[in-house]
Parts: sequence; structure tokens; C-alpha cells
Amino acid sequence: MSARYEHPEDDSFVYPVLPPASDSERLDTMHNTIARYFGNKLGPAPLDGLHPRKIIELGCGSGAWAIQAAKQFPDAQVVAVDQSPLPDRIIPSNMSFQLANLAQRLEFQDETFDIVHARMVMMHVADGSNALLRASRLVKPGGPASHRGSRWH
Repeated sequence: MSARYEHPEDDSFVYPVLPPASDSERLDTMHNTIARYFGNKLGPAPLDGLHPRKIIELGCGSGAWAIQAAKQFPDAQVVAVDQSPLPDRIIPSNMSFQLANLAQRLEFQDETFDIVHARMVMMHVADGSNALLRASRLVKPGGPASHRGSRWH
């Protein structure tokens, strides 16, 4: 099966695609593809050798990144945040979920987390630049705040 990829400057991109059974399956597939690209790591940030106690993923979608982080860092508390509930799935015991709107201030103190992660989400948040600034305040000094996304014009 082929589908036409609508690109803003060039609509000639055609690639094979299988329609996902659900949005959460699509998000899981996207996470797994990105993780494979980075050698099955959580991303390009150098996390090897870190011993985080608290990790947060902002805009967790299906929760795939947070689940991988909870497995990679079993001694850490991993918090997944999204405006929509997680799909019905088994999550590690060191992971929790919080329903929240990233366009509003989150109920966490500044400098609470050792790692703050957001992937492909801020472009969907009203006033994403301020949401990103608030998110950066959540990380402890010296901790990685990883934001990966795309710009759509």
C-alpha cells in the first residue's frame, strides 16, 4: 500500500505506509523508529552513566518513551504527562501518569526532575515557547532537558 505524503514545498513524496490500528500504535511505532535510530537509546542526550531519581516526559502520548525510561532507570520515579489518558497498557511500577495541559503551569516545583524530556509536542501547544520555558525550569541544575520537535510553517 502507498500513501501520498503531503509536503509543504513538494507534494511528490510517495512512500509505503500501513495505516496504524490506532493513534497509540502510531505513536509507539514512531518511538520505536526513533529509538532504533539512536541505537535503542532514549535519544541523543548522553544519559549513560547518569543515576536519575526523577524523570518526567511532557506530552507522553502512548507512554512508550516513559516506559523505556522506567525500564532503563529502574531506581528512578518516571512521571508521564499528557492531556489525554494513556492507552490501556501495562506500565512499570516505577512509572506514573498525570493528566495535564502543557499550555498551563504544571503542578511541579522548579528543579524537581533530573531529566526532563519532550518530543514532538511543543509545536502542538498553544504558546509553545512559554511552555518550553516552564518545562526547562523543572530540571535540576546540570540535568538534561531534552526537547525534540519539528517546525511546521
